[in-house]
Order: sequence, then structure tokens, then C-alpha cells
Amino acid sequence: DINKGDKIIDACAAPGGKAKCILELSDCPESVYVNDYNKNRYHKMRDELSESKAVILNLDASRDKFFEVDKILVDAPCSSNGTIQKNPDIKWKQIDIPHLADRQYKILQNMSKNLKKGGAIIYSTCSISRRENFEVIQKFLDLNGNFEIDKASNYVDEKFVDSNGCLNIFSPEHNIESIFAARLLKM
Repeated sequence: DINKGDKIIDACAAPGGKAKCILELSDCPESVYVNDYNKNRYHKMRDELSESKAVILNLDASRDKFFEVDKILVDAPCSSNGTIQKNPDIKWKQIDIPHLADRQYKILQNMSKNLKKGGAIIYSTCSISRRENFEVIQKFLDLNGNFEIDKASNYVDEKFVDSNGCLNIFSPEHNIESIFAARLLKM
């Protein structure tokens, strides 16, 4: 849902695939801020997007100040346990989901401060963990009464939408990679 003149932040952007898509849809690529905190991922992303007019940043999305924008994408660092079909080694990794969920919440909370009234923030993961997904959203909504969920059924097929109005694709049920996403509007 990118409109003419929108200023946009891709807060956790590396390696840059979603940022490329945003840049293709934007009529003003110099108003697209592409960020990743991890230095190695940032450098690879910067090289990948070197031809673009995007503003490429290396800030901590959980605490640094950004710019006031119309749209924000937070594709949060997660356990990636929804990608087990293509990444079977994930099941052997030691993953601290409570720690991840805390970091995800901090990123969402901090980035929401950079959103203009009437703007939208999309929070997404490739996790199937409720703790990383709707529990992060519910905690955020409980503490931020000026936000509400924009029902995913406004944008995608109802079969991919859960009872909370979020996109919730589950690999065994839908036969595609798992993903969770919530679109939040700032009132």
C-alpha cells in the first residue's frame, strides 16, 4: 500500500529483497530509508542496493531515532522456525524465543514512534511461534491505544487470515512457507 510521496522505513532490511520491492513501488526512492543493525548484513545490503537512491542506514531499530514517515516495515529478526522445510537445520539450533520476542517488541515499540498519524506499520516474522507473533502485537496494542489492527483480509485471501485479523500462513496447512504479519494503523 505505497502511495505517491510516501516516506518509508524498512527497519530490518538485510539482505534487501523487500527493500528492492518497496523501491520499485515508490515514486520517490530517496524517501525510502533502508536499515539494518547487523554490520555484516548492512555492508552486503549496501552493496546490493548501491545503484538505488534509497537512504541506507546502520541504526539500532530497537532504540535509535529515525525520521517521521508514512509507512514502516518491521520484518523482525526471529527464530525462522516457519522456514524449517527449506532450512531443516533450524530444528537443531538453540533459540531463545523469550529473548527474541523481547527484542521484537522493542523494535516495534521504537519504530512506532517514527510513524505519522494515519500511517501504517507492518510487523512480520517467518516464525510459527505465537510468542514471536501475536503476543508481540497484543502487548504492543495493550500499551499503545492509538494503534489498531488493519485486517489482513483487506489485502489477502481470507484463508490466510487468522481470527485476530493477521496474516498467518502455516506451511503444513497452506503448502507454502510460514509467515505471520500484522498491519497496524496509527490513529
